[in-house]
Amino acid sequence: MTATPKPQTPLFVDGVLDDTTKAAEIDLAERLAAAKTAKDRVRQLRRRQRRIRRRAHLRALRKGARITAMYGLIGNGLIFFVIAGSLLINGQVGGLAWFAGGAAAWRTAASLRR
Repeated sequence: MTATPKPQTPLFVDGVLDDTTKAAEIDLAERLAAAKTAKDRVRQLRRRQRRIRRRAHLRALRKGARITAMYGLIGNGLIFFVIAGSLLINGQVGGLAWFAGGAAAWRTAASLRR
């Protein structure tokens, strides 16, 4: 009994290879598009987070500057009042102008508090 060899048939018959190749190309294209979309979304979220952080830092900076200016003006007003008091006690001219300067500094500090 001799074995008859099987006829050689191609692995993919009648365009099956073409269909498989097309399906693989479509799948690859879909995956690349999904990866690009994900990268774009990550970039968008990073930009948004940068804007939020920048806004928070600027808000903190403005608040710190306002507080610093407020306490600086309060201190300035106190110095003006001390100078005005010493001028009035010693009988010097100009004590009232120093009182006005101290009052203006305190009024400005009070407006910065809001």
